[in-house]
Amino acid sequence: MTKMQHALKPLGAFVAGCALALACVLGFASSAEAQTESVGWSVAYNADKQMVSDYDRAAIDEKLANLQPGDSFTMSVTLNNKYSDATDWYMTADAVKTLEEASSASNGAYTYKLIFDGRTIYSSDTVGGDGANGFKEIDGATGKWFFLGTIDSDATGNVKIEMSLDGETQGNAYMNTLGTLNVAFAVEDSGTAVEGGTLTKTNDPFMLAIYAVGIIAAVACIAFSLVSLRKLHKGRDAQ
Repeated sequence: MTKMQHALKPLGAFVAGCALALACVLGFASSAEAQTESVGWSVAYNADKQMVSDYDRAAIDEKLANLQPGDSFTMSVTLNNKYSDATDWYMTADAVKTLEEASSASNGAYTYKLIFDGRTIYSSDTVGGDGANGFKEIDGATGKWFFLGTIDSDATGNVKIEMSLDGETQGNAYMNTLGTLNVAFAVEDSGTAVEGGTLTKTNDPFMLAIYAVGIIAAVACIAFSLVSLRKLHKGRDAQ
């Protein structure tokens, strides 16, 4: 994309730092019916060229507390352009790269999809495999940012990240996977490469501990099982 060939001079940005603790349940499957949890907030780019967010940490944490292996999770962010002109919106490449790493660590059991206004931009199902270029396969992907779309004045856009982990997954690939899902957006006047623009950041820490509940118990259970097996073998050897 021609616009991304220039150094991006964002007029503003929203950064949600996500501590993404992705851990599988070792040797256990969820007996409950799979559920879908959704969280969301909005980010507005106002007339003063500033980002304003209604992010609510407590409300999001409450939603995440009920997640179980096999459940699906959707994060939705509404982008609201309250500026007088149309604006071009971008998303950081870091978010996609983190999703790629998590999926790779799970050997494909962890799936994700990035959607903007109903259009799938990136998906673990459609991008990847032998000879794939990963993030580079996204249209307009260059450097640290990639183009989402243009939002008219007084209009909105919507970004969704859908994630799920197979409830039957076994193994400890996730146990060492601790990433940061940095969901950042940048905006500039549509059709204009702004000189001297500054990047405004707001740190709304979005703590996402998926499948983290019960990890300590699972590890303790495995350790206990190993100790028990060793004692059993020693007992047999003594006989």
